[in-house]
Amino acid sequence: MITLLNASKMLANLAEWYQVNPASEPDYPELAALQPVACQALCITRPDGVLLIDAPAHDDNPSGAVPLPGYLPPPPIEEQLLAAGIAPEAVTHLAITHAHWDHFNGLTRLVDGEDRPIYANAVHYLGRGDWEMIQPQLVDADSMQSHTLGAVARAGLLQLVDGEVEILPGIRIIPAPGESPGHQIVRIETGDGILYHVGDLYHHTAEVARPEWACHWAEATAHNASRRAFLAAVLPENATVLASHIEGFGQIVQADSGLRWVESSR
Repeated sequence: MITLLNASKMLANLAEWYQVNPASEPDYPELAALQPVACQALCITRPDGVLLIDAPAHDDNPSGAVPLPGYLPPPPIEEQLLAAGIAPEAVTHLAITHAHWDHFNGLTRLVDGEDRPIYANAVHYLGRGDWEMIQPQLVDADSMQSHTLGAVARAGLLQLVDGEVEILPGIRIIPAPGESPGHQIVRIETGDGILYHVGDLYHHTAEVARPEWACHWAEATAHNASRRAFLAAVLPENATVLASHIEGFGQIVQADSGLRWVESSR
């Protein structure tokens, strides 16, 4: 069973993200105004294990994120899982695509003054490069990183990933650095084809057609290499793709004008 989960929406300034002038890009009017973007997670339920990819939570204004006026967020991810018949304690594997706040800030809850992992029976997989990246924040007991990833590590649930690894039969974590040093994607073999969760390899459909566009905080050389490697795999596989901030499923297809993103119903 495949369960798509959306924790929140926020407003994105794409022109600022890509450092481009909207006036010079008339084919992309979305650059001229703040755009709502999703914050999605994915759960794969199988007899041999339950995999959750990312654990975001709604937050009004962390790290300068722009909230939607009057926005009423959906229930927390763990409540959405329960509504789908999946108890949080049933999750056996939790892949964190990368250590940016909107992908891990829903990992724990405060119980009797202590940060406790919500997915207490799950091995949590994080790229080692990102664990090293957040070391300065982890020493601050009041930081989001300490309250979440630090608490998971203290509970003995964190497994650092150095390379490609199969975590369940037919489910592989694949390094895709650039968005962050330890950014990783997940390839899932399903009964009806291949599904990728690509984290923040792409933030918006425009990046598929304009591969030179990437967020200014990414390391460009690594990010471009990760995209090229992904495209070399996904195009011949005709796979379905989920990106954290592009609402719903899609496919990347070759058109006369180049690559484009098309919506998919799975």
